[in-house]
Amino acid sequence: MDSHTAERAENELLHFLLEGAASSQEIESIREEFLATGPTDGAGRRKWPSSMMTEVGRLRSTVEAAEANRKVLQGRVKELEEELSVERKGKEDLEARLGALSSSDAEAGKPTLQTRTNEGVATTVASVAGKLVLADIGTSPLKHSKEEEGRSWVEVCSQTTPREGSPHHQCPSEKDGDDDNTVCSAEDLASLKREIRRLKQEAVESAKCATNKLRSARDQLSSREVDLARAQRAGEMAEKRIEKMENELREVTERLREEAATSERLETKLKL
Repeated sequence: MDSHTAERAENELLHFLLEGAASSQEIESIREEFLATGPTDGAGRRKWPSSMMTEVGRLRSTVEAAEANRKVLQGRVKELEEELSVERKGKEDLEARLGALSSSDAEAGKPTLQTRTNEGVATTVASVAGKLVLADIGTSPLKHSKEEEGRSWVEVCSQTTPREGSPHHQCPSEKDGDDDNTVCSAEDLASLKREIRRLKQEAVESAKCATNKLRSARDQLSSREVDLARAQRAGEMAEKRIEKMENELREVTERLREEAATSERLETKLKL
C-alpha cells in the first residue's frame, strides 16, 4: 500500500471515529491518539490532513447554525414564559371574580313574592334569601264580610240620614245585616263607588309595580348567572391555554438542551 492510499485510509478512519464519538472525552482521546501516530509536517510536527480541514470548515458552519438556532429557541422560551405569566395572572383574576360571583349568588338567593294580610288589606312584598327587600309594594282591598259591610253602611247612614227617632230614619241593625231599607243619598253612593274604584286601581298599579320590580330583580339575577357562566368558561379556556403553553415550553426547553449538547460536541471537535 503506497503512502497516498495509507493517508487516505487513515483520514477516513479518523473521520469515522470523530463522527461516531459520543462524548467530548472520546473525541479528546481520538485527538491524542492521532497526534501520537499521525503524519507530520516539514518541521516534524503532527498535522491534520487537508481533507480534515474541509471537515473542520463544515463543523464550524454547523456550530454557527446551531448557535443561531439556540438563540432563537432562547428567545422563544422567554416569550413563552412572559405569555405564561400573563395567562396565569388572568386566570387568578378570573378565579377571584368567579369566587365573588359565587359568594354574591349564595348571599343573594332568588327573589320570591309573598302576600301578607293585615286588617283586611293584602300587601304584596318581595323577599330575597328570607330578607324583605321590597316592602309595601302594593295593597289591594279584600272582600269584606257581611258584618263589615253592615258596619260600613251604618257609618254612612249615621252621617247622611236623619237622627234616630225621625220618621225617615230606616238604617238596618248590625244583627240582621239587611240593607234593603237603608236610606242614603245618591251622592254618598257615588262617593263610595268612587272610593272603591280608586282602591281597586291602586291595587292594580301596586301589583304592576311589584311585578316590574320582581322582573328587574330576576333580570339582575339572570345577568349575574350569565357573568358567572362566562367567567367559568373563560377560566376553562385560560387553563387550556396555560397547559398548551407549558407543553410547548417543555418541548422548546428540551430542544434547547439538545442544541446546547450538539454545540458543545461540535466545539470540542473544532478544538482538535
